[in-house]
Amino acid sequence: MNLRLIAVILLLSVFALFVAVNWSAFAAVDELNFVIRRVEAPLGLLLLGFIVLLCAVFAVYAASLRTSALVESRRNLKELEAARKLADEVEASRISSLQETVASEMAELREMLTAEALATREQLEESRNILTAHLEQIDDYLKLGHDAGADADAGQAAVASTRGTDEGVARGLDADPDRS
Repeated sequence: MNLRLIAVILLLSVFALFVAVNWSAFAAVDELNFVIRRVEAPLGLLLLGFIVLLCAVFAVYAASLRTSALVESRRNLKELEAARKLADEVEASRISSLQETVASEMAELREMLTAEALATREQLEESRNILTAHLEQIDDYLKLGHDAGADADAGQAAVASTRGTDEGVARGLDADPDRS
């Protein structure tokens, strides 16, 4: 129970105890003036009835306020649920849109990377072919130069030996007095 209900029950109990203790005063008959008519009635019971009527009206008013507050709360809850559902749908739509965008961007990136890798592979193959051709040219040059160098050395040796013979012959002729 909440504190207000306990306070109301306590006050009603005190008031009921007060009425019970002073019942003879409440029930005493007295002459009452209602402006258009005079009546003999117990003033205490009349006021007690009026207070009970006011309490009943207040209780009905409080119950109607509580009921309207509950109805309003229920309506707000339904609106909140609808707004939450709409927000969830919008968020799901945004997420799916974002996923589609990310997927398409990733596909484009994948295509670009594949194209770049293919281009790089082709450039690498072309560079390898050029390098291989250059190395073969250098190898051919070195083989020809080495073979030519060996042939040149042999040719020079042959020329030198021929020269030596020619020089020896020439010296021999110069040295041979018969030939002169």
